[in-house]
Amino acid sequence: MARRKDLKNILQGIVGAFVSRNNDLNGYWAIGKIYKAAVDHKIEIVHLDLLGSSSSLGTAEINQLAQIWSEKLATELAKCNIPKGWLRTAKMTCEFTTDVQNIEVSGIYPVGDLGKYTFEIITDIGSTYSQSKIVKCRQHDASREQKRK
Repeated sequence: MARRKDLKNILQGIVGAFVSRNNDLNGYWAIGKIYKAAVDHKIEIVHLDLLGSSSSLGTAEINQLAQIWSEKLATELAKCNIPKGWLRTAKMTCEFTTDVQNIEVSGIYPVGDLGKYTFEIITDIGSTYSQSKIVKCRQHDASREQKRK
């Protein structure tokens, strides 16, 4: 039988996969692409709505990423027999700020700027579940990166 507290495990898995180097968007690391888009738009926070498959940036590429992660969330919910109707909101927040000091950085990425990635779900009964990771990343630069095929 599905339980809402099982959402915690889904949160941990999704935020871990989101910050991993395997999170590709058109052959490049998705976090680098989000970071570059945020810098280009002169903003520090980008929200991905995983229920509405959209982003606060509204660009086609970042909305595509929201769609990909919306589908991954739906797959994980189905595996746990959790109805999508139990979710009021599901959003990934990508925060690129230099205000983060004296924190433990997840992962082994030695270069780049700090980014905080938070996946938050609010259920239909008002319970909030949240999981965050802080990793370093660089802005996307096709001249410095190898594209995955």
